[in-house]
Amino acid sequence: MVFDPNATGDLGLYCEATRALFDGKDIYHERFSDCSCLQYLSSPFWALSLTPLAYLPSASGAWIWKLVQLFLLIRIWQNCVFLLDIDLTRSKRSALFTFLVFLSTSFLIYVNFHFVQFTVFLLFLMLGSLRSSQERKPVKAGILLAIGIMVKLLPLVLIPYFIYRKDFKTVSYTFLFVASFLLIPALFIGWEQNISLLESWFFFMDPSRVEFSLEMGSRTMHGIGTLITSLLIADTGATNSLPIRNILDLHPQIVHAVVLIGKLILIAGTFFFLRGKPFTKEARKPNIMWASSYILIVAALIFPLMQHYSFLLMFPAIFYLLAGQFDLRKKQKVEESTIWRILLIVAFMLINAELFLGQFREIYWHYKTLTYGAILIISLLYFVSPTKNNELVERSSQ
Repeated sequence: MVFDPNATGDLGLYCEATRALFDGKDIYHERFSDCSCLQYLSSPFWALSLTPLAYLPSASGAWIWKLVQLFLLIRIWQNCVFLLDIDLTRSKRSALFTFLVFLSTSFLIYVNFHFVQFTVFLLFLMLGSLRSSQERKPVKAGILLAIGIMVKLLPLVLIPYFIYRKDFKTVSYTFLFVASFLLIPALFIGWEQNISLLESWFFFMDPSRVEFSLEMGSRTMHGIGTLITSLLIADTGATNSLPIRNILDLHPQIVHAVVLIGKLILIAGTFFFLRGKPFTKEARKPNIMWASSYILIVAALIFPLMQHYSFLLMFPAIFYLLAGQFDLRKKQKVEESTIWRILLIVAFMLINAELFLGQFREIYWHYKTLTYGAILIISLLYFVSPTKNNELVERSSQ
């Protein structure tokens, strides 16, 4: 997985875009990869940032990026430990806990390495921003979040969270660095080309575009939009011989409205996890972990055209849920019954089915099992809020 010399994945596409950038081309109207059919959709700044990898042999660049991802996975783990405020060094079962967390996310980690993706990097940046904010380092929090926004717009979901939590300094520094990163490419490619590229990027990122509304045409997309569309439209453009999955066949405009309602419901659910009054700081780390776990999953569910590797954003939620099962918290909630634990196992199977039973992947794509797994994780999070006194850590050996 890490040392596969032939797997350059999506990094290869991004490096092609970087080389096209320096050739003076509009990288948003070019098509890349061996099929000449894939589009670059990150910022000009990110294309510029990949220059050191773009001019290496493709296999070497992919190998380096995979090693970077291994390091970032360790940092993600450390950030989760910090945000949940647990001490794994004093628990006799910490090794088993660690094994199960990575086993439960093994498919999501695998596809990120297999496709040489950037979700590991994004998750590191988002959790790092949350941690830096908690450590009262707004400059670091802002720059980490701004870099994430340059890679994909998805980290924008943390901006409302920081505003709600009265961390205006982090928000200010984020906007400052975003503005800087948008302008920096002009130093290397010229002002006019940079402005032209930004206009193209903003055009293709417009959320009102038709392809973003119903998310049809690809078997491998996941999320609340593609799930609702698959249930309410008979012909989604993804042909196969599997049995029908739609329960109704409605007009696309009606389905678009239903998709919007579904996304709004998930967004509104954020207020349940935030608790507390708006514009008040949250000093209790477990509350931050609980709320951010929900926000990250919702981001994967509501953003359009999401692929399976994007659902690595579930990692903090799975970490949080399993921490409770290993008595790393002082008080176990009554709701964590046998049924709750069975549902947790079902969620893990839905998430990892393609890795464990890969010969049926066409079925998993068709029926969007990963999306159902993410929704089930959200449901389980609902019943496992931090305890009233917020003492989630069992600091004595179990």
